Amino acid sequence: MTSIEIWAIGIVAAVITGILGFLLGRRQPVGSPEQMKQLTQAHERQLAQTQAELDAYREEVHAYHEKTANLFVSIAAPYKEMFDHLTEGYDKLGNFTERKVLPDRAGALLDGPDANKHIPPELTEDLKPNPDYSKVNPTAVQKDY
Repeated sequence: MTSIEIWAIGIVAAVITGILGFLLGRRQPVGSPEQMKQLTQAHERQLAQTQAELDAYREEVHAYHEKTANLFVSIAAPYKEMFDHLTEGYDKLGNFTERKVLPDRAGALLDGPDANKHIPPELTEDLKPNPDYSKVNPTAVQKDY
């Protein structure tokens, strides 16, 4: 092979490589409208899926809080009924006209430190927890040897 043949083969190879590169580059150019459309559709699908997951989570949280509220109402009603029963019996059966221990309404017990304003100060000491009871371990088993 002569040097002219080597040069001719090199030039033909370069031209063929250039044509193939041009055709492949035209077929899938970076940032082409078709590629952008595919990327946009993929992102829209991902966004829709994420939005659906978020909506499902919100619905689950809403259902949880609704059930919690219903359970709270269902347990609060018997306590109010018990409180009303106790206050009615206290007012009817007790002779405590100057010493009122129970408030007028059940919610007053939950109002905070001002809830006991209507109770005489000498009786509020009885409402405080006994510190000696907090030292007792109810699960301890006392053994006599």
